[in-house]
Amino acid sequence: MKRNLLTIGLAMVALFAINVQASAEDKVTNETYWNFESYQAGDVISNEIKSDKGLYLRGSSAQGHDIVAEIHKRQGKYADGTPWKIRMAASINGNPSLKKDITAKKRTAGNENPKVDRCFAMNTTVPGTISVLISPRKAVDDKEIFLIFDTQVVATADPSEDKVYELIYKADRPGVFWFGADCQYFVYAVKFTPAQ
Repeated sequence: MKRNLLTIGLAMVALFAINVQASAEDKVTNETYWNFESYQAGDVISNEIKSDKGLYLRGSSAQGHDIVAEIHKRQGKYADGTPWKIRMAASINGNPSLKKDITAKKRTAGNENPKVDRCFAMNTTVPGTISVLISPRKAVDDKEIFLIFDTQVVATADPSEDKVYELIYKADRPGVFWFGADCQYFVYAVKFTPAQ
C-alpha cells in the first residue's frame, strides 16, 4: 500500500511538471512582427526549438534541419495593400509528414516531438489574424505550403511558382498556429494582429 501511494505521488509530481512546462511556453498576446533582417547570410537562426518573442523556430540539430539566414531579396504588397520589402529570409528544409502529424493531434508550439520540426509555430492568448510571407526555395510540383490553426488546415499555397505567397488566417479564439511546407522553403516575415 505504501509503495502504491509513493508511485501515485511520483506520477502526480511528473504530471504537474509536464503541465508547468507546457504552460511556461511563450505566448503571443500583442501585435507582433517578426523578420530575419538582423541576421547575416549563413547564420544559423535555429538548430533547436526556440522562441523569438513567442514565434517558435522549430529547427533541429539533425543534419540539414537547421533554419539558416539567406539573402533573398523580395518585395510586394500585403493583401491589405501595405508594401513590404525584405532582404533576408529564413531558409528551411521541408518536412513531408508535418501536415499529417500536426493535424493528427493538438500540440503546443514548443512541443518537443521531433516529428514536427522544420517549421514555425506560435501559441496565442487572444483571437487574431496571422499573416505569413513564405515561398518555395524553387518552384516545385505536387508539394504544398500550409498554415494550420490548432489541428485544422486553414490556408495553403501551391509552390509550383517561384513567388512569395501570403498565408492569412483570422482566428476567432486563442490557439496554436503552425506553418511550413513539404518542400524546401523561405519565410520572410510573420505578423500577428489581435482582434479588435
